[in-house]
Amino acid sequence: MDRMLYVYIGFVPMFIVFMLVSLKKLRDNSALKIALSVTLPFAAFGVFNRTPEAAMFSGAFIQVISYACLRLLFKRKYHFEPTYNRSGWYDAEDGRRQNWFDVLVFIIPLMLSFVLPLVIIILKYKFLFTDK
Repeated sequence: MDRMLYVYIGFVPMFIVFMLVSLKKLRDNSALKIALSVTLPFAAFGVFNRTPEAAMFSGAFIQVISYACLRLLFKRKYHFEPTYNRSGWYDAEDGRRQNWFDVLVFIIPLMLSFVLPLVIIILKYKFLFTDK
């Protein structure tokens, strides 16, 4: 299989998780548990596969776990769910204004889901393909 195909296919679960977060489907703890249990095998495949580019499969798990942690911190501080309205600072569905922590709860997991798999790819290249 082409190595870049791993990268392209690895973006699919990341995009699905991003859409679930954006559409507020992961606001429930049981939905988060299901998302973690579905993305964990992808992450394990990505990390333990000898092809370095397969590490992109771990991006969805990184996104779910980081979102869950930031959501927990947000709920402990504000006692309600974080929201993210891309077109404005007011969310009509929740009836409240967004703050910067709302935005960070959604942006940081997205950024980490791209950056950390790339770090894993670099480390795999360094340790798997170096002359010893």
